[in-house]
Amino acid sequence: MSIALSYLVLLLVAFYVIYKLRRAILKDKNAVVPLLILIPRKKEGTESIHSQKDIQLTNELYNRLLEFKIWFAIEVVVENIGEEIKFFIFINRSNENRVRQLIKSLWPNSDAPEVDYYDLFSSVGTGSTAVSYLAQVKPYLTPLTTDSNVFIRILQCLSELSTVAESAAIQWIVKPAHSQIKYDISSQITQLQNNKIPNEQINQHFHLTKENVKALEAKVSQPLATANCKLAVHTASNARTVQVLQKIASIFQNSHSSLQFNQVELKPFKNQESAIEQFLQHKFVPELEMILNTTEIASLFHLPGQNTPNPKIQRHQ
Repeated sequence: MSIALSYLVLLLVAFYVIYKLRRAILKDKNAVVPLLILIPRKKEGTESIHSQKDIQLTNELYNRLLEFKIWFAIEVVVENIGEEIKFFIFINRSNENRVRQLIKSLWPNSDAPEVDYYDLFSSVGTGSTAVSYLAQVKPYLTPLTTDSNVFIRILQCLSELSTVAESAAIQWIVKPAHSQIKYDISSQITQLQNNKIPNEQINQHFHLTKENVKALEAKVSQPLATANCKLAVHTASNARTVQVLQKIASIFQNSHSSLQFNQVELKPFKNQESAIEQFLQHKFVPELEMILNTTEIASLFHLPGQNTPNPKIQRHQ
């Protein structure tokens, strides 16, 4: 009896060890890892220009990630010491190799090494930190159109931060939208065409024309995503922090080509302490959700090309 009991105890211990090991492996696969995206420099003698191809390549990256049902957080960062502009993508460890290979296939000679997570706020000492979020002004069915240079102007703003004690980061957290959302939008387009729902349900400036119907159809022709966008800024004073936030907010506000289409605007968080914690934890907040397609997101945030005109972007050597 004692031998049987001993075997039973050993068996239970073995099951427990296997259970804990499997949990540890699963936890490691789901751990979020940061990859530093390094696009190579332009060839000598090549003019520094912003190309529509830069947006298209990032759009393709987003399309592939959503096709694989991969959530991701993509960020542009200026740390509190130094002036380099860095691009990161955060994914689950189980997707690390696939995402790295995808980046290298779209940007030849690029690299995406795993790195330690940056810290925007440590070793800064006293100062002022503020976090804001991006929101759609009109119902999400309304297509978003932006100036193709909006993100270049934001990068220019980031490059003007002080080398010491000023930092900023723009963070997009993107997940595949539920298939029902695409169905709902397509259904609403059909109802609009049949005059079954008023244009005001899109927005009061949006008048249904052939061209606008094409814009609505284009909205659902690309993969749809649910997204959060947050902006964190830290400087030595509250006045300077507000100044940086207002400058970036004005870039977003002036990026829209027509009132009839959608717009985005920066809004402050009421609870800044909670907002900072959510930012650092890459927490998706459903209340801040925007419904955008990949083209719309890429127009607001895209990776640099080899010829992107900003010398402070960290490059692959």
